[in-house]
Amino acid sequence: FGGYLTEGEIKVSGTDWGKDRRKPKFGDRRPHVARFFYAIPKALEHLVPEWVHPRTGILVVGPLSSVDDNLMCTEVRQARQIGALKVPDELIARARRNMYYRYWDLWTRIEDPR
Repeated sequence: FGGYLTEGEIKVSGTDWGKDRRKPKFGDRRPHVARFFYAIPKALEHLVPEWVHPRTGILVVGPLSSVDDNLMCTEVRQARQIGALKVPDELIARARRNMYYRYWDLWTRIEDPR
């Protein structure tokens, strides 16, 4: 983490991936995101579009073996860090608080489903 964010996006098909080509998100970077990854199924591993920036990381997700339901994630292309601002401590503290309360809110619904 080191005070920076890593963003990841899951793509499930070539069509799904192709939609990103026209999205303005790569021009309008979020200031605290230092690395970006695509997570893709093994079937797309050799179909990385030419427009995907070379600094974008690629994670391939697939089964460990043909007889195993467990999945393995492999980094086939490392995401190169780009200039980013460190996330302010105040924002980190707010995110931790929000996650804490969501966890306890969910837990109380499980124990008391009213």
